[in-house]
Amino acid sequence: MQAYGESFARVYNVRWAAFAMTVAPKLEQLFTENSNSEGLPLSLLDVCCGTGQLANYFLAKGYTVLGIDLSKHMIQHAIENNRMAVDSGNAVFIVEDATAFHTKQHASAATCVYDAMNDQRQLELRPNDN
Repeated sequence: MQAYGESFARVYNVRWAAFAMTVAPKLEQLFTENSNSEGLPLSLLDVCCGTGQLANYFLAKGYTVLGIDLSKHMIQHAIENNRMAVDSGNAVFIVEDATAFHTKQHASAATCVYDAMNDQRQLELRPNDN
């Protein structure tokens, strides 16, 4: 597996933020229209979260966020881009492999956007362990 380096993460943080802001309202509408968790806390699992722009949108809408990404450099930007939410405990960003992570946290919604799952260098298909 290959993680994005510091230079790419810096450029990604600036150049790809617009994509997250374009897709976020559409995802929010999808989640709202298809939610079975009325009255439950809003929480988002953002797989391959990149630099945290999508998380930022959902945090502003009242969600708590768990973001994971293989790149420690992407995660550093995600933390800085969402510093107040991280400091208050509403957001957690961790370096994890999207193909092998485990969490005990429940999420009312999950995302994995842009081309994160299409990049074969980032994703190895694994047989079902069941």
